[in-house]
Amino acid sequence: MTPEEKRKEQVARQCADLLKLATDLKAQVDKARKDELSVSVVRKAAELEQMAHKVRNGAALSTSNE
Repeated sequence: MTPEEKRKEQVARQCADLLKLATDLKAQVDKARKDELSVSVVRKAAELEQMAHKVRNGAALSTSNE
């Protein structure tokens, strides 16, 4: 497996994790009251944001190496 293939596989895995986290977050938000968010929802949103930045930066690195 070439380094590029490994990188693509890693990005795909990270995107799958990102999708799962976003789905979990949406489920938690749907359960919350209209004007209220729990601490766990806010933390999960922050985690989602950090993961998205990581995936975006990693994908940008792999495309800049091509």
